[in-house]
Amino acid sequence: MRWLRVSNQITSLSLEYSLKEYLSSLTGIDVEILYSGIESPTNLPYIRLRNVPSFHNSISKNKETIEAVYNFEVILFAETRYELGELRNIITKSLIFDEIPYYNSDGEETNYKLIINDGITESPVFPSNIENETSYHQVTYDFSITVTYHKNKN
Repeated sequence: MRWLRVSNQITSLSLEYSLKEYLSSLTGIDVEILYSGIESPTNLPYIRLRNVPSFHNSISKNKETIEAVYNFEVILFAETRYELGELRNIITKSLIFDEIPYYNSDGEETNYKLIINDGITESPVFPSNIENETSYHQVTYDFSITVTYHKNKN
């Protein structure tokens, strides 16, 4: 397991924003962060980013050090199978090997780098309705980023 050890200023929202900026610059396509009431883009391709339930574990006595595992789901929607294959190859290799720039809560890039934990799940999404052509051209990634927080650090 790999993780980022930094101050307590890292937030779930800033992790989402960092992933959004990274995926957008990597692929050159729109990335939306999913929230209640959002409308999906009509133009393909696009990426949907969702923060899914995360957990926190105490890893020292008196809860002085906490390990937070933030889980994310990324869904890539493409117009054609070829486009899906090309983008899937780029995203998969990058999530496995790249260090992702971390942006703080003000949207400014910092010197910190995020590392995706081992165990990335990549799942093609198959259609439940064969009349919906775009359903054939989706892939979902599930992965996590671990951050260690220290009680006496900012």
